Amino acid sequence: MTLARLNWNGSPRAWAAVETAMLDAAAKHAGLPVCDYIGGRARDRVEWAAYLFYKFADENGKGEVATGEALDPEGFVRQAEEFVNKYGFKALKIKGGFFDPETDIETFRLLRKRFPKKDGYEIRIDPNAVWTVETSIRVAKAIEEYEPQYLEDPTDSIADHAELKKHTDIPTASNMCVSAFAHVKPNAKLDGIDVILGDHHHWGGILAYKETGVLCRVMGWGLSGHSNNALGVSQAAMLHACAATPELNFPADSHYPWTDTDEDVIKGGKLQFKDGFMDVPDVPGWE
Repeated sequence: MTLARLNWNGSPRAWAAVETAMLDAAAKHAGLPVCDYIGGRARDRVEWAAYLFYKFADENGKGEVATGEALDPEGFVRQAEEFVNKYGFKALKIKGGFFDPETDIETFRLLRKRFPKKDGYEIRIDPNAVWTVETSIRVAKAIEEYEPQYLEDPTDSIADHAELKKHTDIPTASNMCVSAFAHVKPNAKLDGIDVILGDHHHWGGILAYKETGVLCRVMGWGLSGHSNNALGVSQAAMLHACAATPELNFPADSHYPWTDTDEDVIKGGKLQFKDGFMDVPDVPGWE
């Protein structure tokens, strides 16, 4: 299967979908959880980060968490409180870049005040590469005192991140500038990104995520996990990918709490978070 993927001439995302189904079938045939089938688990549970957004109130109000408005720093903190109270997350992610940088700075300040570093909380911010290098430097200097875990994709190229790193000690992270194996060599040359947000969807499957971990270990980079609108199958696949990758050293992102129960496609109800973690199942396949 690995040889087939390496010779795959189509989209890595298309191969990832094929591999996800194939691994489930093969692991069930072998009577093993996927993470054990592909080499063994490095951990029995995986830690996740609360993925927080500025947002309008839900019109139908049927979501299971954070249905209220969060259009200012105070509302954002209330949303974070709901996620922490319901799921126990210790890592919090600000999806920024929607408002002016000063709003994101104030949101970071209030989040850190509410969730202190001394209590074990980590905070990261991701403005989706909408800032210039100059703005990125200004924001980095403004939030340094609040000890960010990392600054994800503040600007839009590896070279721009390398320039940012000349002005701050905050680690840089990316799932946009380094999101494929072809981006590894440029990043090694320019030293722009410190933490890679791997994703089995983007990189070409679960086995590719594991290979990303090996690359991070060789290069001295950190490894986290990217997320985007996951239903149960994708969340389960990422859970096993993270469990089977020893190099994972940051809580992975997860949109999964935003998925309404009636939207999911898996049997038995949604996968569950506990204390910010998700247990890795011991049954065959993904289940």
